[in-house]
Amino acid sequence: MKDNTVLIYAVTLIGITLLSYILWNLDYSKQPVEEPITGNYFICGNTFSGPTSELVEEGKTLFRSNCAACHKIYKRATGPALLNSIKNFSSDSSFHFYLKKDKVTQEYGAPCIKFPQLTYEDAIVLRAYLKNAR
Repeated sequence: MKDNTVLIYAVTLIGITLLSYILWNLDYSKQPVEEPITGNYFICGNTFSGPTSELVEEGKTLFRSNCAACHKIYKRATGPALLNSIKNFSSDSSFHFYLKKDKVTQEYGAPCIKFPQLTYEDAIVLRAYLKNAR
């Protein structure tokens, strides 16, 4: 009986060691990226039109002129990476409201510039670009 107990402990220890090694070496920085929505799509009997390439290009221009100095899409810069941050906004209006207000990120402690000049339409195209960025 004592020999079996030692064997069980040894196999358990080897299993835990292997599992720890696997989990330690996983790359958690690579987040799954949603496929960009382009063209028309069909939901519950209704046809919707996704962002066009012109809309995304306009959003790219807005991003470069307003956000790119502090933010990158995939990695942290002065500010956080925006690919995952955009998922916090459930609608264009909530994103527009966020852009126009004073904000201090707790993680970084630095104030983010507010953008009172950006219109609701600008927020729509900027959000479309960030959601469909590659």
